[in-house]
Amino acid sequence: SSFACNINFGGTNDGYATQYLGLYEHQGLDANGVVYFKHATMEFFMYLEDGGEWWYVGPTLGSTVGWWVGLHVTNSPADVVTWQVWSGTEYVDQPNVTVTGVTGADGGGAYPPECWVYTPDPTSSPVPTMTANPTDARIFVKNDAMVRDAVEGAASNDNIVVKNDIALTDTLWFPEGLVGVALRGDEPGITLAGNGTFLLIDLYGSTEVILEDLILTGGYSEYGGAMLVGSGAVVWVRRCTLSLNRAYDAGGAVYIEANVVATFEDSLFELNEAVTGPGGAMYLYSNSRATILRTTFTKNKAGASGGGVGFSLNRPSKVDPSIVEDCLFDLNNATLTGGGMDVNSRFTTVHVSTTRFHHNYAGQRGGAVSGSADAVITVTDSIMANNAAGDAGGSAYATATSLTFDNVSVTDSVAGRAGGGVAITGDTSAGAFKSTSFRRCNASAIGGAVAAWSNVPELTIEGGA
Repeated sequence: SSFACNINFGGTNDGYATQYLGLYEHQGLDANGVVYFKHATMEFFMYLEDGGEWWYVGPTLGSTVGWWVGLHVTNSPADVVTWQVWSGTEYVDQPNVTVTGVTGADGGGAYPPECWVYTPDPTSSPVPTMTANPTDARIFVKNDAMVRDAVEGAASNDNIVVKNDIALTDTLWFPEGLVGVALRGDEPGITLAGNGTFLLIDLYGSTEVILEDLILTGGYSEYGGAMLVGSGAVVWVRRCTLSLNRAYDAGGAVYIEANVVATFEDSLFELNEAVTGPGGAMYLYSNSRATILRTTFTKNKAGASGGGVGFSLNRPSKVDPSIVEDCLFDLNNATLTGGGMDVNSRFTTVHVSTTRFHHNYAGQRGGAVSGSADAVITVTDSIMANNAAGDAGGSAYATATSLTFDNVSVTDSVAGRAGGGVAITGDTSAGAFKSTSFRRCNASAIGGAVAAWSNVPELTIEGGA
């Protein structure tokens, strides 16, 4: 295991079972996705019991009898409030004994959340996804004319395979009403490139299309530089890169609207821009739903909200919640709100899990995530670190929004005025934070970790640190 994930277990104590104190080396994750440790020189272990109520330190991994015990707060042993030691007759509180990271000038640095929050790295060894297997024979294409003929003349279950990089001369239009059509690279990294003056792919009207192993770059349109998807279409995007695309109004790389179901897996959105509007990489609008898995959004920019992704007006009475899982949002930027992600309007609901938000920025509010106008946002088992906002909510901002965090680490985030970690405002907002830690967050005026104002009716903080 890496040095940075090892821990020091020690401090002033009553002298019981001191042989169990010292340096513990990170062993990885157990079957429940929780870190565990082994003493650097002896056969002692530190681990969370199966079921997750107590941390134990003892000679037998997995035993529910330990010489040292600490009540579970988060999946980091550094967040145990008070460790106890067995005196021979009872457990005795040892308030000065702590777990610290091995980094820092004195070897007592904070324990990095990357070591204990289970977040698979979507940029390395992604979980393989299913490859399209339409029923008809493959149609191989090698140039602009061939791919255009194959796409615009496609029938259901066509399997169009792009053999080499192609410079497109105009938009590829898929016919309406098809099912099971695939457009694939013959190998990963085959490029379909525009010249910055037209939309690359138009997919409208109840057609099902699979895109795999492609790079889509150099697209430009008012809505969606690389892809415009609408009117009941269904799209799967697997192992694709969408980079250097621009949209003037919304959805720098992808614009989705009107009853669309979209799935993105093991893909990369990089250096896309919505020049004046929302959704630097992607914008999802009007009763549409996205499932986004193991995908990275990096260095995308929005002229309004949602530097990475924007979700708007996707009503739960019409469509299921969108899902973001095992993803990375890094170095995205929004002029207004939601440097990484923005959610708004009519109870639009997004569930985020095992996802990292790092180094995102919003000019006004919500460096990583923002919600407004009756949005519903839940974030579980995730990390928000080094995000910033010019005004409020260094990592997250909610107004007229239900915001729920469960087992989330918020660290090193900054707001220009209020809520260095999280800011919540408005009499129709609600915040719930369970087993969530706020560390080294800062705001210049109010609420270094959390700020709430303007008659927020419900704010719950349970566990965490």
